[in-house]
Amino acid sequence: MVDIAQWMKVFEAALEKTFPGRLEFLGLQGSYARGEATGESDIDVVVILDILTPEDIRRYREMLEPLPHRKLVCGFLSGKTELYAWEPAELFQFCRDTLPHRGSL
Repeated sequence: MVDIAQWMKVFEAALEKTFPGRLEFLGLQGSYARGEATGESDIDVVVILDILTPEDIRRYREMLEPLPHRKLVCGFLSGKTELYAWEPAELFQFCRDTLPHRGSL
């Protein structure tokens, strides 16, 4: 099983290197957030940048490739503007299902 606390530190450092000063929020969802992860569990991450461009999506994919446990990583990448456009009830549930690692929703 992945040491998720250590992995999140590596992931956060990679995000900061790729998007310096732009990371607004980083969190976990799924089994790792609930404390129910097994050796086969995905790592469901939530990444919110100040803004999100098509180039950012490409850079994010490239950033992920060399990371440990890359095949387990899935999740959500967004800019603040896109997130704020969600329906309030959906955003409320999203917030409740996300364990913050850095920042606040």
